[in-house]
Amino acid sequence: MKRSKIVRIISLAIGFTLVLASVCLGQTMSDEQPAVLQPTVNSGINIVVNGESLAGSVAPIIEQGRILAPVRSLAEQLGAQVEWRAAENKVRIDKDKDRIELTINETSAVINGEKINMEVPARVIENRTFVPLRFISEALHARVTWMPQERTALVELNPANKPVDANIKINNYTCSPKQLTVTGTARVWEAYVAYEITDKNDKVLFNGFTIASSGAPEWGDFSFSVEGDLSEAHILRVFTESAKDGSRIDVVEYFLKPFGTARILAKEPGSILVEGILNGYSNQLTRFYFAISPETIITDANNNQLPESQLQPGDEVQIWIAYPDLVLESWPAQAGAGKIIRISNDID
Repeated sequence: MKRSKIVRIISLAIGFTLVLASVCLGQTMSDEQPAVLQPTVNSGINIVVNGESLAGSVAPIIEQGRILAPVRSLAEQLGAQVEWRAAENKVRIDKDKDRIELTINETSAVINGEKINMEVPARVIENRTFVPLRFISEALHARVTWMPQERTALVELNPANKPVDANIKINNYTCSPKQLTVTGTARVWEAYVAYEITDKNDKVLFNGFTIASSGAPEWGDFSFSVEGDLSEAHILRVFTESAKDGSRIDVVEYFLKPFGTARILAKEPGSILVEGILNGYSNQLTRFYFAISPETIITDANNNQLPESQLQPGDEVQIWIAYPDLVLESWPAQAGAGKIIRISNDID
């Protein structure tokens, strides 16, 4: 692994104010042309897809409190193909085995042959087709997080977190300058679980292995402890070895240095927006978005594990990032959360 680095992907200009106003429906319907909705406001909304601003010069709009995005830009940035079927007044979106069909001005869509209701319909505005952002993104297996203070929607097809189908899972770890303790579960050949601890230059400080309580295809529990000088410990890496060629497989990594301490400003399932001094990123007060995966370790100050639902706005938390090599610098910056300790949930 190379030394951790910040990948600068995008810097979004924030400064627009969201104007909530009624949107006028054009009444120029004919047998050949669908009703056209004339936009009356600039929504001031930013859409970021996998760390990159939504392509194109057409801004999203707001209808009934919902964001509508230009279909071609959104779908193609999510890896799908778009076909406009003028004779049927429909737009079709295809990706892998998924097919989404929307009829303009209708509050339903057909996904893989099943009719699904939508809260707002697809629209044609100034010869551009707009579709409900959240509905289409989720139908294409992406996650949408709305960040109200920044007027930004984050769409993540591949969120910065570890795969949920990994064969090694870390349940918890604690690290002091003199001792590291790790617990987890594994479904690996001959129950063999190896580990190493490296410094920030990827120099191995400690390594070893342990045997889980069961081998594949069963899940087995494992734990290990490392004692010694851990003051320079940077990365915990846990893995097993291929029975075929001895190469490392099922590798999971965690930062051992806290990224910083902050207060939760906003929360949605699978994500939090925080503000604080995050020394792993900046020594200035900053806001930061963290994606929470099923692999994110969440505990209280006494090391008792907590469900994600226990994290709430106002909580003070200490955070470790999941991927040492990847921070997406948008506004606010974003990364996957490897571990979160709720220090306090009683902040005025």
